[in-house]
Amino acid sequence: MYEFRAKKTIILAVLPLALLMMTSTNMVRANEIEIGGTGAALGTMRLLLNAYTESHPEVSGRVLQSLGSSGGIKAVLSDAIDLAVAARLPKDEERAAGATALRYATTAIVPAVFESNPTTGLTSRELLGLYRGEWASWSDGTTVRLVLRPKGETDTRLLHNYIPEIEGASESLRSNSAVPVAYTDQENADQIQQMPGGFGLTALSLIRSEGRPLRALALDGIIANEATIADGSYPLTKSFYLVTKSAPTSLVRGFIAFIQSPEGQELLRETGHAPVQG
Repeated sequence: MYEFRAKKTIILAVLPLALLMMTSTNMVRANEIEIGGTGAALGTMRLLLNAYTESHPEVSGRVLQSLGSSGGIKAVLSDAIDLAVAARLPKDEERAAGATALRYATTAIVPAVFESNPTTGLTSRELLGLYRGEWASWSDGTTVRLVLRPKGETDTRLLHNYIPEIEGASESLRSNSAVPVAYTDQENADQIQQMPGGFGLTALSLIRSEGRPLRALALDGIIANEATIADGSYPLTKSFYLVTKSAPTSLVRGFIAFIQSPEGQELLRETGHAPVQG
């Protein structure tokens, strides 16, 4: 009997502590936000999340490595993450599963080289020549090393729409095993900056938010910046969307409100975006 009562006493003493620990754990989880999605938006999301948590110390969170737009949307629908960033709107089946999207900014897709490359701009004709192999080297004598993206990737489709002749040239390059194909935005930027003479398309938002040693080249005489993105004079742009389930948590709503606030909008401008006014 004594042993039973002793065990019961211990259990009753430990139970409140266990409940307190469970409550504390749930509170921590309730104040965490996980974000994932398209690589070109992740660096800016980290800066935004850091700024948000500085002013809201009760909130913590992290931004995952690149999942891509589709991977991010799939993750948010399966409750694996709280917020996805995508370079496209959800598809019909994703919307039917509960995905909702808010366009929050537009960035530029830029021809990019390593910062030591003396090139400052390209015309459409020169860009086509690069893909056709008409340029063997840059003006400093470095061999041109082109990095491709997958055929269905947003940046690739934007380039083909702008200069349709590049599509055929790209297909010829894809048959050459010496020409690398980068499957994520970060891999793409890595290869451009690590290969001598590296060149490819990347997002202005990625260069600025990640502090990449890359130079965004002017295209047809137009430099990509917040003003030329906003007024549409820069020819290659893509929009970013915040994707949630149909009823996001108050934590997610608070972070989205911060992105749309004057402080969040200024961070977007600093990192190569034209913010969408809320």
